Amino acid sequence: MQMSKAQDLLDKGIAFHKSGKHAESIKALHAATKILGVAPYKPMGQRGIGERLIRPRPAP
Repeated sequence: MQMSKAQDLLDKGIAFHKSGKHAESIKALHAATKILGVAPYKPMGQRGIGERLIRPRPAP
């Protein structure tokens, strides 16, 4: 039941995004991530202080 609800929300989120309704898309996709127990994506401007944006280069 939860998986089908999450898939429906994913499909709606993609459809909203393609039609240019980005706010609705984010809401639908966020609801799907909550159902699945996955942490939602945070855009670069909303990352917390101290979170690295770029992975450090490995030592040569």
